[in-house]
Amino acid sequence: MKELSTIIYSIILALGVLTVDFFKFEYICDYPELGPTFYGFPFVQETKSTWVNSMSGEIYVLGFLGNLLLWTLFFRVIFQLLKRFQNKVTFKVIRLLLVVFCLFNVHMYFSIIDWRFSYSHDNFKLNYYQSEPDCKRIFKFYK
Repeated sequence: MKELSTIIYSIILALGVLTVDFFKFEYICDYPELGPTFYGFPFVQETKSTWVNSMSGEIYVLGFLGNLLLWTLFFRVIFQLLKRFQNKVTFKVIRLLLVVFCLFNVHMYFSIIDWRFSYSHDNFKLNYYQSEPDCKRIFKFYK
């Protein structure tokens, strides 16, 4: 049972990291016309503004699930290391505060912006461009 709760906490914290803009790569492409800017760490998972309006976005399921898996494994390892070295009461309080913050952030992330879901970020091209857009990646810490 403790193992299941650790996995659930890891998933919740991974979702929190994905929805907070703490660690993101920003992919800036030089389009022949106006196009979206992609975000994600380490995989492309979203674009915050599309061609439609500023309160809509696109979530790329493949990148989102890849990022979720990597961050879940990261937090799982961190929890295993912290269990050995920390006071159990302090560890539980910090974990609870982080989970509440992450759940609040996930709620705000999915309720404020009108998200659309696509399988991959390569779907947006669909033979629209004559040539492949050149993209550069910039690391953003707390955008």
